[in-house]
Amino acid sequence: MSDAAARRSLYVLLILTIVSVMSMQIIVPSLLTIAREFGETAADAQLVLTAFLFGYAVFQLVNGPLSDRYGRRVILLTSGGVFAAGSLTCGFATSLDMLVLGRFVQAIGASAVFVIGPAAMRDLFGAEGSARAIGWVAISAGFAAAVAPYVGGIVEEQRNWRWTQFATAALSIAATGLVWRSFGESHPVARRVRAGVGTLAVGYVRLFHARVFALYIVAVGAVNGAFYAFFAGGPFVTIELLGLTPSEFGLLGIPTVIAYMGSAYVAVRLAGRIGLHQTILLGACITLIGCGGAAVLAILGEVSVAILTIGMLILGMGNGFVIPCSIAGGVNAHPKLAGTAAAALGAAQMGVGALTSYLVGALHDGSAMPTVGLMAGMALLAALAALALMIEAKR
Repeated sequence: MSDAAARRSLYVLLILTIVSVMSMQIIVPSLLTIAREFGETAADAQLVLTAFLFGYAVFQLVNGPLSDRYGRRVILLTSGGVFAAGSLTCGFATSLDMLVLGRFVQAIGASAVFVIGPAAMRDLFGAEGSARAIGWVAISAGFAAAVAPYVGGIVEEQRNWRWTQFATAALSIAATGLVWRSFGESHPVARRVRAGVGTLAVGYVRLFHARVFALYIVAVGAVNGAFYAFFAGGPFVTIELLGLTPSEFGLLGIPTVIAYMGSAYVAVRLAGRIGLHQTILLGACITLIGCGGAAVLAILGEVSVAILTIGMLILGMGNGFVIPCSIAGGVNAHPKLAGTAAAALGAAQMGVGALTSYLVGALHDGSAMPTVGLMAGMALLAALAALALMIEAKR
């Protein structure tokens, strides 16, 4: 593939990433409204996020190996149709159960780009160039994460949450058209893994048999868990306890994601100077400072918009170091299984995110403690994994 074609494919993947991440988070500011509309509890409404993250995690494990077997392009095209169908189901939902089902279907389609993106970057730019390309994917995801809650909050206040789902359906159809027109197949037939289910399972076993890869999984999953603990519990803490509007909650996340985008840009360059594992450890420690500090202040009864903003700003900075470096290290560990490795890394991020969002709802007691406590716990796990990664890499 020519350099120009590779760049076009990269731009398409960046757009797909933005649409995918927006669909995940644009509905978050409306969780309280959804609970009231369907006559459900706040914990039940939390399933709207949990179902999406669970579907996102599970089907990455499927989409990754399928893309290694059949190529990246056909999986992206198929997933685009599934995504649009799920979005429309959400928009026309008449009950919370139907909305949760639609979100799960939506996630099946949206998950493809999250796993195919890093694998395609490895295909197109090789081991050295993929780290920088994955950094750009992380930045585009950060941009979408910054914009989505605010846009969702504005739509919630001006119209209602259903319009966000109709919009994601339209964006999905448009993005799928871009794949058809401009995304070249990055994984040629000669390099594909021609294998059945058993062989694919062996591929996952091979990946996890390597301790370094397993530690990448723990580190990237834990920092993402801290992030989603906030996005799951944030609406209840900020809107119920602190009296913010849905759009103000959306604005609260923007400094966090800007910090993430900035540090993701720096991380891929810093890793070339001090080393990949050192950069991951640095980021994990920064995340722990932000989350641990917020938890201590919450225990002392000091919960405010300023404290949450500062804590999340520091978390975003740390995650920007950990996530792209862990993904780059993981997909380069086994180039022939790049899709499978990306699937495992993506599933870890969304799987732990689903778990923490469920726990936030299950432990909801009207205070900020379940949210900040889970954030601190996940950050500590990430720091321990990053330290173990440093030790393991030196053996």
